Amino acid sequence: MIKTFEEDENVSVQEGRWGPYIKFGKQNVKIPKDTEAKDLTWDEVKALAEEAAKNPPKKRGKKK
Repeated sequence: MIKTFEEDENVSVQEGRWGPYIKFGKQNVKIPKDTEAKDLTWDEVKALAEEAAKNPPKKRGKKK
């Protein structure tokens, strides 16, 4: 774990297989490449999580 936040114990910045990410409750959020993970603030984390919730990943279906 890279960083935790006092505002919410369910939110943290973690090191993953493909780089750092934000664990926001049950949601995993990508961190932009030009952003330093350990320097993220609570407001930045909330904004990234809200943006990710607006644009969920597209599900891959079976080709017919």
